Amino acid sequence: KRTRIQLHFNRVVAVLKSSKVTTIAELRAMMIRYCRDEHLAQNALIGIEIALHKNNLLGSFFERILPDMMARGSRILEFFEGGEVVPLQPDDDGRVILSRPKCACLISLMFLCALPNNQMSFSSLLYSQQSYQVAKLQFFLNYFDRMSNYLPDDPPGFVTVTKNVLPYERYDWGGSKEPLMPFRVQSRSEICDNLEAMQVDFAHAEIGGGLLFRGCGEEEMRFCMAPELSLACLVCSRMMPNEAVIVTGAERFSKATGKGYMMQFGGNYVDPTPKAEDTSILSCMVCIDPSRFDKFQEKLMRLQMSRQVMQRECDKVVSGFWQTADTNRYISVATGRWGSGVMHGDPEVKVLVQWMAASECARELDYHLAYEVKERKFIQRLREFVSKMLEMEVTVGQLWDACQDLADYDVKSGSLFESITSLVQGWREQEREMEAEREEQGLGELGVHTPTGSFRGGRSPAASG
Repeated sequence: KRTRIQLHFNRVVAVLKSSKVTTIAELRAMMIRYCRDEHLAQNALIGIEIALHKNNLLGSFFERILPDMMARGSRILEFFEGGEVVPLQPDDDGRVILSRPKCACLISLMFLCALPNNQMSFSSLLYSQQSYQVAKLQFFLNYFDRMSNYLPDDPPGFVTVTKNVLPYERYDWGGSKEPLMPFRVQSRSEICDNLEAMQVDFAHAEIGGGLLFRGCGEEEMRFCMAPELSLACLVCSRMMPNEAVIVTGAERFSKATGKGYMMQFGGNYVDPTPKAEDTSILSCMVCIDPSRFDKFQEKLMRLQMSRQVMQRECDKVVSGFWQTADTNRYISVATGRWGSGVMHGDPEVKVLVQWMAASECARELDYHLAYEVKERKFIQRLREFVSKMLEMEVTVGQLWDACQDLADYDVKSGSLFESITSLVQGWREQEREMEAEREEQGLGELGVHTPTGSFRGGRSPAASG
């Protein structure tokens, strides 16, 4: 029995195989035959015409690129039984492995507005004249230009989309004995340039965010530079607070310039990332979505450091950084101001969250932040804080306890690093005084008993969830 999806793709494949398109108007007419979308019906495809001119592809698009896209898209029923791409289920670990020709097939159908129910449709981009929307088309056209130079069953390798789910029970951060791992401030490079590390995607709960609409944040830019990342949008539902999505094997095809609404296509990029034995690209993107605050909550440290918020953020990040078969090879995590900016999270709190989670997973942290005038003081303070924490051999549990002790006080935004340093130094001094007192009493090597995860006495760690 043929499903509605199969009937849809039967029609799409028939149209793609029978059509010869030589103009933008003919492209729109072809898509209208299988796609019921008011944008296509009411608007000329001005956006793609501008993008083709900017990329100098207007001639080769109709001669080589578009025919290749249509040929790849028409293989949907060959690649997927009934045309169905089985999605990952909510709150359930799982993975989807796609050969890169299958990836090209799906991305072609996305661009041609040929997926069922207008899923992941490019229609709103194809007619837009906004510069950042046109830039998105330029990124994807560069990808298709590169793909058209491969044979139909190439390129080799696989893209894997994995969902990591942390059990709903709260993780026992205060009971952790793990030492804080090395932390490097990278002020001269960007996250996407750190080829040997897991790279953090400043994600939305809905993977991809506004990629095909008006979004122009960090996540949208990353997905434009490496279009195979967009397949996560197809197979993943909205992330739960205890979930993360990992995408491995996606190749970067383009450079980008500018930020936000000033984002622009920066030209072709040849990805130097090493390859695995099966020729898959050894890239790894960790999609984790931070809590969103409004601008009035940005300076409310008591809220941002509350146990509930910190628990959610740390659980979210550790679900992405956890050691798995796909990510064991990565020693470090490349990140930056995750959860700050438009999410209005305090940057110092988010540093601590990511450092604790990376250390709990035995990974080092590379923190990328442009060395601009406005950031110099923050970079200096961060480096001093990291140096003192490592010098005092602070554990994950102890850093968590310090955060919880300070959460009830009115710590000013912009002074958290110094407050934690002062608190931990006080604990150390108290520990030395108690040891000296015990030695005077002849207790010698007994020393001071410090409960797991805390410099202080009187509290044992809670049972791990």
